[in-house]
Amino acid sequence: MRWQQAFVFGTCLVVQLFCPIQPPPVTTAEEIPSSQTHPAREIYKKFADALIRGRFDEARAWAEGDALEVVKFQENAVHNQSAPVTIFDSQFMIFAEKVSEDGRGLRLNAMQVVKIVEKRSAYIPPVLHRQEVDLQERNGLWKVHRFKDRLEKCCL
Repeated sequence: MRWQQAFVFGTCLVVQLFCPIQPPPVTTAEEIPSSQTHPAREIYKKFADALIRGRFDEARAWAEGDALEVVKFQENAVHNQSAPVTIFDSQFMIFAEKVSEDGRGLRLNAMQVVKIVEKRSAYIPPVLHRQEVDLQERNGLWKVHRFKDRLEKCCL
């Protein structure tokens, strides 16, 4: 049953994402604001894009708390990597967002689709990062407080 649902849903998504990943269901209308986009969304995108491209100083500028540990871990991982990787494109899909009661916190459930270019290969399928992000506002500035990144397998 689960395989059939993934296959049917995945067939529709191949055109958009090139991968059969089903977004998590949104349970209430309050989780996603009507026509407004939250200003912290852009902070998340800047942070995640800087992190994936290896611009760690820029990522640190958008981070605090546990997210700083993620930046440090990624920086160490890149230094231990044998061959450099070039990021061609990075796209974001936000499945759900929930604003805290006081309005100073935001939790995002998102996916970052990263297309990689490598000289020795003709085609590399996109890499999907399922991300859970907590952002907090302090003194009028939004920063990424917690960042959980999980790689998803792709079908291609």
